[in-house]
Amino acid sequence: MDSKERTTPRLKPHPSFVRRGVFLADINDLAKMNEIYARHFAAPFPARSTVQAARLPRDAKIEIETVAVAKKNSKNNTNRKGTESQRK
Repeated sequence: MDSKERTTPRLKPHPSFVRRGVFLADINDLAKMNEIYARHFAAPFPARSTVQAARLPRDAKIEIETVAVAKKNSKNNTNRKGTESQRK
């Protein structure tokens, strides 16, 4: 990690966040990443995996992916059988 850490607001936990994947260019940065992660993400933390990647896009030092589960919207139910015209 370098001194170019972006200052972002602390992100509140969201119940839909179920997993985060952290990709580090150098696994030796894990302790520093954990320190920064704790400052920017609030508990309770979702499940997380951290791995070293051979090379990240744009030679980034870190990439974080978040997996969230969308709540089912009763207005837009995707479980309906067929289209509107097929049901008539």
